Amino acid sequence: MSTQMMKAVQQHAFGGPEVLSYEDAPMPVLQAGEVLVQVHAVGVNPPDSYLRDGYQQLPRSGGPRSAFP
Repeated sequence: MSTQMMKAVQQHAFGGPEVLSYEDAPMPVLQAGEVLVQVHAVGVNPPDSYLRDGYQQLPRSGGPRSAFP
């Protein structure tokens, strides 16, 4: 039985956008009650970039805009 492959953007280290790689990955094995969704586009928010860069916690804020450096 051969493993089905898919394309995925993966991150193997912390850093800037250069740490993201577009590569082949094995298709996940679905369990009962699970579905596989094909994604055509995603949104990226500033906190996503902070986590990619390696920040452990985001700064606390009193409002949504004041949380971003």
